[in-house]
Amino acid sequence: MEKITDKIVLIDTYNREEKDYYEMFKDFFYDVTNDEDTDIVKYTIEGEGDEMVAIGNDGSKYNFMDWYYKQCEIEDEDFWYGFRNAKKNRTLDCVVTGSLGLWDGNHKIYPTCGELMEMIDKCLKDAYDYVLRIENNVLYVENHHHDGTNYYEIRLVNGENYDKIVYWDDEEDGDFAEFMKNPANFEDFYYEYFYTIY
Repeated sequence: MEKITDKIVLIDTYNREEKDYYEMFKDFFYDVTNDEDTDIVKYTIEGEGDEMVAIGNDGSKYNFMDWYYKQCEIEDEDFWYGFRNAKKNRTLDCVVTGSLGLWDGNHKIYPTCGELMEMIDKCLKDAYDYVLRIENNVLYVENHHHDGTNYYEIRLVNGENYDKIVYWDDEEDGDFAEFMKNPANFEDFYYEYFYTIY
């Protein structure tokens, strides 16, 4: 029986800009402002949207968007550092299925097997933005690029099934689509594997 898990969004660079810029900016600068500490620079926020700036009483000035994207880069670097080092001593074999959103429409991909991080790297190639989430023991990857969006599903497989998928034979092994529907043929995505990121 399939283990049902909550949807866990690991990282989402596509939707994060929907956050309230002003609130993020205000929280960042106000958190480091302490009225009892005269050495800490006090900031006032001026402008709106892309023109929003914080001006310090020491004459310093920050453009919000410059700060925001710098913070995003730092968050992404931290995420991938943790992701790549979680359970680093274990090889995780997986199978990738999905579709490519190209200029001439959507195209299904041929199921591909490989090591988890290698496959994620391939799925994210040329991405402008991306989303990784776990739901029902499947790692879903969205790659938003200049032509559209690629959607991938990644499932962990054990050694026996990994070899079977690599050398799949329709006559011997039956219908591949039916095999993919059966959760018993795949390993769970271990929550603790990803939990170490945080």
